[in-house]
Amino acid sequence: MKQLFNTVSILSICLLLIISSPIQAVRELMFTNIRQMGMGGAGVAISYDESALYKNPAGLSKANWQFKLPRLGLGLEQELYNKYQKLTDILSDQDSLSNQDLIQKVNEEGLVPLNNFGYNMYMSPILSLTTPGFGIGAFAQAHIDGGLYDKNAPYFEARANADVAPMIGFSRDISFQGQPIAIGFSGYYVERFRLYNPQDGSDTISPLLTDLVGNNSEEDSESSYELPGYVNSKGYGINLGALTPVQTPIGNGHLGVAFNNVFAPIEETITSSNSLADTETNSTSIPMTATIGLGLDTSLPKFIPFFSDLIGNFTAAIDYKFISIDNSLFKRLYMGIEKRVLWERVILRGGLNQGFFTGGIGLDLWLLRLDYASFTEELGTEIGVKPITYHVVQASILL
Repeated sequence: MKQLFNTVSILSICLLLIISSPIQAVRELMFTNIRQMGMGGAGVAISYDESALYKNPAGLSKANWQFKLPRLGLGLEQELYNKYQKLTDILSDQDSLSNQDLIQKVNEEGLVPLNNFGYNMYMSPILSLTTPGFGIGAFAQAHIDGGLYDKNAPYFEARANADVAPMIGFSRDISFQGQPIAIGFSGYYVERFRLYNPQDGSDTISPLLTDLVGNNSEEDSESSYELPGYVNSKGYGINLGALTPVQTPIGNGHLGVAFNNVFAPIEETITSSNSLADTETNSTSIPMTATIGLGLDTSLPKFIPFFSDLIGNFTAAIDYKFISIDNSLFKRLYMGIEKRVLWERVILRGGLNQGFFTGGIGLDLWLLRLDYASFTEELGTEIGVKPITYHVVQASILL
């Protein structure tokens, strides 16, 4: 009860400090490594490496000395993978096809609709260095998603954005009413890029297929499509976090809380597609989020003797984002497990991200690490509106 009282007290103080912070329509800044993807996005209480810089900087108190070279991850959505070859074959013949023939061809091949295609690229990290209580690193991610709709007049919906952010963080251990607590701080500079639709000011561009790849030399071909512009944003921000050890009937671990993008002003420069000199600027901020998480080293109950002995101990984590731009309860919830087997060289992961199953496997080959994750995220406002499932692979050199 004393530990619970201390935790609630800390959360109450933090909430009083940030209760006046507005939630805005700008997308949040949060990087995700392949371990967190496989574990359903959870990580506030179990991130003890460079990922603590953006997940929960208090985790740096448990970091080891480690230098990491670039870790590149690529993710492709399943439906795009299945139809990619057919689409490229058709587009390679576009010069010999009229607009009407092009539309007929994509329909014959079953390419419309092409729902919720997506492509992700991660560098998590670009480079990083951690020691107990300190970390520095740089991270990057790029994301493209969209779809191809309407068999009669096929059109694309597409969005593209990218973030790059160097970060530095510190953590130290303190005692609060006899309870050991790690507190952490990280600061970052960020550059962001996104496409811009000059017709309605949104991030979604919607060209007709024939506008992009059709035979526009036809006499009756007319297009009112305006090429997209782009928005370049620059700014800075801070993350705060706390981490404390806990003991529960089902295992021991840590309870963490993180406040991300607590103060994160950015300056947007909107560039028109018509002229590079035609720009406007806008001041805004990245929305703050807050997450509470629990991570435990646990095992199955002993009354399941065979499976309990077979599986042994594993790591379980659960996060809940209690301040978020999302209104849906399930979109705020992240859960995952991780188990090392075969002399701890094979790492098995599974979880639930926003209500969707995730999974992954890692192979630790001494100097080389190979990872795979299947990760679903919801781009819509509610679960099931616009889910995209990615298959992500990553190779990295261990130092």
